Amino acid sequence: MPKPSRIFLVMDPKTKKLIGVGVGVIVQRGSSILLGMRKGSRQSGTWAPPGGHLDFGETWKQCALREVFEETGMNVYDPEVVDVFNDIDPDDSHHYIAIILKVKCALSEDPILMEPDKCEAWKWFSWDNLPTPLFSSLSKLKETHPNLLSTSFSGGLKNGKTFNPRWSL
Repeated sequence: MPKPSRIFLVMDPKTKKLIGVGVGVIVQRGSSILLGMRKGSRQSGTWAPPGGHLDFGETWKQCALREVFEETGMNVYDPEVVDVFNDIDPDDSHHYIAIILKVKCALSEDPILMEPDKCEAWKWFSWDNLPTPLFSSLSKLKETHPNLLSTSFSGGLKNGKTFNPRWSL
């Protein structure tokens, strides 16, 4: 169980189930993205980008940079919000507000397996040829953003959504 101080969860008063805030980070190197094989937690055995829970008082961008460094040892830059959506899995009683950001890294950057208890390995994949099975939020992102790596998100979100600049990133 993650440390309560690192997670902001809201309990639905009707169902008594928890709603979490998670940040997923698409690390782009050229035309590839970084994915890790999850283990020891929700959706073990799926391929997922670096990410985790938003810390209290942390901006979305700070969380993205921190999570990538903690999990891979990589320094990344230019975080951009790609999408925000509900990731609900009624089968395992999980409901997350998924905040997805895209970051870039130097071509010379390679990930280090910093948390071997949570990830089997980090590998680079083409956005057009992702492995299976995918972590649920990554699968949803792939469906809604088929041209993710060729699109800039400065100034707004895709699919007709607008981004409110008053939101704290």
